[in-house]
Amino acid sequence: MAARETVTVLGAAVEEVAKAYLARRIAMGNTKTEAIRALKRKLSDVVYRRLLADAEVTAVASLGEAA
Repeated sequence: MAARETVTVLGAAVEEVAKAYLARRIAMGNTKTEAIRALKRKLSDVVYRRLLADAEVTAVASLGEAA
């Protein structure tokens, strides 16, 4: 099982936000599989934004050291 899938499945089982998201997607007419796929995508978007933010902070910090 891939890391993203593990985190998604565990998050859906534990986190209320993930449970609510899945319930909302299923209420919209998605199948359970489609809802989980959407949750995985949402999770990967959050991780990507965090990586970009961390890279920006690192870049700014390295510029400060160079000065």
